[in-house]
Amino acid sequence: AEEGIARLISTHLAWVVDNRREANFLFEISRSEWAQDVRDGRMARNATVAEGVEAWRAPLVANGDLLPMQASLLFSQIIGPAQFVCRAWLSGRDPADPRDHADALIACAVRALTAKGER
Repeated sequence: AEEGIARLISTHLAWVVDNRREANFLFEISRSEWAQDVRDGRMARNATVAEGVEAWRAPLVANGDLLPMQASLLFSQIIGPAQFVCRAWLSGRDPADPRDHADALIACAVRALTAKGER
């Protein structure tokens, strides 16, 4: 479970840093009504990612490694804090590379999502 959580967070942070222009665009279009076609394409890609994450998550929930919760809550606990860090970096409010926060973000997600975090 911890390895998968770490990969999801690290991959997200790396993508934002390596694709700053595209990441900034995606963060901005989420607020824009004119970008419905772009938003539809992003939703289709997100659905594919969600299917992969569910295939990873389901057996871990079944064996007790991950706490049972709705997929949307799982994503919010994994990606939500990383999104906050990335938005601060993209806007210039925080000059630190988002990847510098990976260990703390991973540790927080592990505590929030795993049976290990309940102890």
